[in-house]
Amino acid sequence: MKKALIYLFAALFLISCTPKDIEMTLNSVESYIKESPDSALVVLDSIDRNFLKTRKHRSQHALLYATALDKNYINVSDDSLALVALDWYNRHGNKKYKARSLYYLGLSYYYSQDYNRAILAFTEAEVLAEKSDSLYWGMIKSLQGHTYSNTYNNVEELNCVQKAYEIYSAINDERLMDVSLCRLACIYMNQGKHEQAEPIFRQLMQKDTASDWVLGNTLCSYAYLKVNQQDAEPEEIILMYDEAFERFGYEYMTTKDWWAYALVLSQLGRQEESQNLVVQLERMDTTSAPVYWKYRLSKANGDKASALEYLEESCEQDNEVIAQALSQSLSLTQRDYYEAQTEIAEYKIKIRTLVFFMVVMTSLLLIFILSAVIVVKRRKHREEKESYIQYVEEMTRQLNELRKEDVPSLKRKYLELYKSRFENLRVLCDNYLQFKGKDNAESQMYSKVVYMVDELRSEMQDRVRFEEMLDADLNGVMTAIRRDVKMKEIDYVIFSYIIIGFDATTISRLIDTSVNTVYIRKSRIKRQIEESDSAQKAALLEMMS
Repeated sequence: MKKALIYLFAALFLISCTPKDIEMTLNSVESYIKESPDSALVVLDSIDRNFLKTRKHRSQHALLYATALDKNYINVSDDSLALVALDWYNRHGNKKYKARSLYYLGLSYYYSQDYNRAILAFTEAEVLAEKSDSLYWGMIKSLQGHTYSNTYNNVEELNCVQKAYEIYSAINDERLMDVSLCRLACIYMNQGKHEQAEPIFRQLMQKDTASDWVLGNTLCSYAYLKVNQQDAEPEEIILMYDEAFERFGYEYMTTKDWWAYALVLSQLGRQEESQNLVVQLERMDTTSAPVYWKYRLSKANGDKASALEYLEESCEQDNEVIAQALSQSLSLTQRDYYEAQTEIAEYKIKIRTLVFFMVVMTSLLLIFILSAVIVVKRRKHREEKESYIQYVEEMTRQLNELRKEDVPSLKRKYLELYKSRFENLRVLCDNYLQFKGKDNAESQMYSKVVYMVDELRSEMQDRVRFEEMLDADLNGVMTAIRRDVKMKEIDYVIFSYIIIGFDATTISRLIDTSVNTVYIRKSRIKRQIEESDSAQKAALLEMMS
């Protein structure tokens, strides 16, 4: 049912997708990717990459996709996903997501058999995960072990797997503890330490809560161990393999297990079955393993000459493989990494010291420059103050004289007032706050500015008389807009100021609001007029232009 819902969600996602949807979807996938990686992969595949507009979303999607592929056992040697995620999380993410990005980067190198780059990525990831993400720390150590195994460094492989087991024990992850124990037993087996491997295999085989992966691998690995013991009974080995087949199918049988199975069949006298299996394996196995197993089959069948020939050929092949693996000196790579990190740390200390010295010197220089600027500005402000005081006094005198004039047209009166006087008043209104309260002289100036504005406001407060004058001069404009357009009272006030020619700054002073509010309301008034059924719509809009 849960999966069905997830698939439905993915289908719906394809229909409608916004940045908010992307965010929600990716976060949701992260919450269930561990329990339902197949469903997570379906949802991630359903997301059109064109919808991933931001680098954050592309990085999050890349990391989740790499995770889903890994948890669905899909091996990817392409490092592009991990690099996309790492690029973002290196600069914006926390240690946990950096570590995970590095883990999947190392995993891609591992699958491409670039073990040097893989171990470097894992080493860097481990430093971050150790303090931020215990689960991935254990996974990193485990994969480090696989990497060392492929380069025949059994000592480091054992150390890594033991550490992984300790980490999983600390977080009480029983499934991964069992996986690590199975790997430890296999490492002991490969080292010829059968007395250490056998007890672990038996312990796991008797564990009812062990996963199919652990039980299947344990049965096959224990059977393989028996194949390499001198006193082992072929009947016992074949029964163990057959039990693995019956319980888990052939999923956990590796190529070497099939070769071992062919050998046991031969030892039991089932030569035809053994030979048929060998023929199939020769077609499938492209490694050097067939030569080694032909040596063991020939030896078991008493064909000493063929056995010797196959043994010599097997040794030559193994030498080439081992030499190639050893050419990737992972221990040296890891040592070089830590040495480089130490050098970087020392270099950072030197840089921080130099930066501190430069900051101090720059600060002193800035203080000197700032002091000089302050002195110059104060002198300039004093000069401007005197000029503004004189100018305000002149404006006050002109406004007082203007009140006595008999102006017949309201529109002409206020347009004239705006053109000849209001531009200067607007400048004063825009600038007076920056000087307010600095000294007595400036306070007097601002008192006069405030007085001028209050006087003008009081004149404009008589709305009835003012609108009657507008109607008389502008063909009933205020009556028309109040009749045809339903607005707030403040919008009618703003409209009346606009049509007589006041700019936004002047209007903001007259109604005591911000300039931005005036612009917003002006746009709203235009929209309301446009949406109205007024017969004078065009005329009203023209007056507002």
